Amino acid sequence: MQTQRRAILFLTALFFSYNPLSAQLMPGGRTVDVGRLRGDFYNQMVDKVNEVMDSWQGAWRRTGEERVPEHYSREATLLQPGGLPLKGREAIEAFSEAALPLTSAIRTGMQDLEACEGFAYLSGYYAADPRSGGMGSNSGRHFTVIEEEGGDWLIRAQLFLPDSGTVDFPEVVTPELLEPLTNDRVRSGRRGASRFAAYGDAEFVLMAFRDAWHRGDVPDAASFFSEDAWVRLPHETGNMMGDSPLAERLQEGMDLYGDILTVELDFDRRDRLSFTFGRFHAEGVDRPDRPGHFFMLLKNSGYGWQIRSLAFF
Repeated sequence: MQTQRRAILFLTALFFSYNPLSAQLMPGGRTVDVGRLRGDFYNQMVDKVNEVMDSWQGAWRRTGEERVPEHYSREATLLQPGGLPLKGREAIEAFSEAALPLTSAIRTGMQDLEACEGFAYLSGYYAADPRSGGMGSNSGRHFTVIEEEGGDWLIRAQLFLPDSGTVDFPEVVTPELLEPLTNDRVRSGRRGASRFAAYGDAEFVLMAFRDAWHRGDVPDAASFFSEDAWVRLPHETGNMMGDSPLAERLQEGMDLYGDILTVELDFDRRDRLSFTFGRFHAEGVDRPDRPGHFFMLLKNSGYGWQIRSLAFF
């Protein structure tokens, strides 16, 4: 079964991972400095991401003409610090109008970056500063996905994982996002056909990881992660995971929670990157169950889809 599963992942990678930059030199062809091209691409993406985030932070500080909601795509998902998820620009606008009078600034950093054509993922620390008489300050880690839409770069998904301070952002509930994704909903979105195929890949990786967790198979569970993956498991708190090897952390988590159930709420994919956002329920072993939200970023580096980032909130 495991061999068959690996074969499926490998074939999937062959189908989806072609990239002209990695094509081999054909007879009579010209030598291409792939490393330089990739370096140039990532330098451009760093500039683009910084431009988007600087403008977004300026909107929170009210230093520019653009408003906070204008930085989000029409399908955007926003998970408030310690709050409920929002879906769509209208819901995010309602949230920002309620939060702006309480907030003087939200500052973000970029400690991690992955990018492909038209899509970028960044993660790092954030700090929300209160306005006098407003909310309490809080800080933690943010996960942000930015996509190109009609020539503009907009935030497609943004999640805040607080680990310090007082979180009392105003809550705005949107029932639409609280409904699980269905195949029809994935197909009906933009780029429906290509996105639906990738959605199956993401579901497969997530289900296979959950199966390995349920069986207590640490080596199999660890094999789904890239070497540079950022991971926060259901039993872990805070945003600094320490120096413990991933296998040790997985074993500790499996000893505390016997199974992890998940429901996908949002998904998108471009080229070799995809993200999944949803709810999870970890079944405790001689301890209370733990519900919450999760975020997963998958990357196809040419050898199959691997988990580049996984965080349980």
